[in-house]
Amino acid sequence: MIHRKLKDCLKCSKMGEGDRLERMEKMLYDLLVRLERLEAILREAFPDPLVTAALELAMTYSQPATKAVKVAKAVLDVERRLRSKDPISRAIIEALAIREKPLSLSELTEEVRELRGTASRRIVRERVQALERAGIVKARRVGKKVLVDLVMKGEDEDH
Repeated sequence: MIHRKLKDCLKCSKMGEGDRLERMEKMLYDLLVRLERLEAILREAFPDPLVTAALELAMTYSQPATKAVKVAKAVLDVERRLRSKDPISRAIIEALAIREKPLSLSELTEEVRELRGTASRRIVRERVQALERAGIVKARRVGKKVLVDLVMKGEDEDH
């Protein structure tokens, strides 16, 4: 039933991307809640260490779906704010959203290379500067490194 609802949600042309993502995020959250309830029932019914380990693995691998929705929302928000679908800028945003911590320009370039297959440090630096001017990322020098972090919508840039 959840699978059918997700498919219907993806097909619905009347909803905007943000609305579809929000609805999918709620469905994924509801699914996780159901899985947690099922896990509790199974633990009570089968207090076997093997069952416990299997349940923990199942829950561990269900978490990335909610993270993927969070990353997708961040990317779509940035694309709307930039009014651009530049693939390098998108990869920078994805890398920062996935890692959820500031990255040096070198680390960011490596992440972009993993996502796109190719990236130069110079191009990544130029895109970071453009994203910083747009208020999407914040770059700060720490020693010899420049650390880049994502500025989420509604977040105060002074933090």
